[in-house]
Amino acid sequence: HEITKPMQNLVVAMDCPMSVSSKKASNKRPVLVDNPRQLAVQFAKSVTKDTDNKCHWVAKNGRNSLFKVLQMMLPEISQPEEGRHRLKGKISAPEFNKLVKSECGFVCTRTRKQNIASIAGNWLFCNRRWLNPVDAQDRALLEYNYR
Repeated sequence: HEITKPMQNLVVAMDCPMSVSSKKASNKRPVLVDNPRQLAVQFAKSVTKDTDNKCHWVAKNGRNSLFKVLQMMLPEISQPEEGRHRLKGKISAPEFNKLVKSECGFVCTRTRKQNIASIAGNWLFCNRRWLNPVDAQDRALLEYNYR
């Protein structure tokens, strides 16, 4: 099983940022998004691909998880890691994981393999893989999904 780091190639290779607003706001108020849940679902579909290979998976939790990448790329729609109060209009990791399972058909599975579990946790989205912008076909799909 090859463990990939999603942000390693994705951010570097994308010419255009995957952000709600490319302009910096003159004031400190956060960018409002009409439907953060729908944007999160579209993000999950845009950066991963369904596959028949049982060795392909995407982390459900942890530093290489789909939500962590969403949190880094679109902080304006995701709950911050620290803090006990829920912020209105922002999506949490458990809520995001439930959404991609119900709306995108992502399938969760449990692993007991120590080399995977130490990095990604015990729960994974199986039969999914990150799109790799270094690969020409995957990059074309990423660019198409961005539009």
